[in-house]
Amino acid sequence: LEGGLSFTPERVNLTALCRDCVQAVGMFAKEPEIVMGNAPDFYVVADVVLVRQMLLNVLSNCYVHAKGCTRISLNLIESGESVIISVTDNGCGMTPEFLTHIFDPFTRAESSTTNKVQGTGLGMAITKNIVDLMGGQITVESEPNRGSRFEVTLSLPIDRSTTCHVDASGILLITDDPQLADNLRVMTRASGPDVFVCGAVHEAVQVLKQQ
Repeated sequence: LEGGLSFTPERVNLTALCRDCVQAVGMFAKEPEIVMGNAPDFYVVADVVLVRQMLLNVLSNCYVHAKGCTRISLNLIESGESVIISVTDNGCGMTPEFLTHIFDPFTRAESSTTNKVQGTGLGMAITKNIVDLMGGQITVESEPNRGSRFEVTLSLPIDRSTTCHVDASGILLITDDPQLADNLRVMTRASGPDVFVCGAVHEAVQVLKQQ
């Protein structure tokens, strides 16, 4: 694994990439449910191939070890100059002993479920190498019968060129799409207008009357 990875930076819509990976793994999973929390579109400078591989590895690991699991969720947040990607499941979890070796090559959990799954045991080792190459950190918390949580923190350059200046004190948006509302807030945050979101015209009228 050492020396086998190279980093080719480019502008990446990280939110869209996360969403694509969730959908890709979800295509093969009748259960558990695999979902992504609401997150605004924002762009980073990263290697899209490596980030995609990392996401697929973590999501697939949760899916493969999904005994008793009903839901796998991915969440993405921006924290200062870093991005935090977390993947959480409510499955069978892992023992403390296994957690100490989870990022070692050829390591697989021993159970009646996972032993039936074909694999090399390299997925999480490769994931750790990818995160290390990008100068990030990956942690995992897990308890038997309570599920697991993987968290990846990456200090990637955030491209804020998608923001726009709005010469107004407020914006009224009528939509039932929370993703669109989040995107608008991110794009206009440099200008600092208040963003009012309404799900219907009559709600918007009430907001206007109050202003």
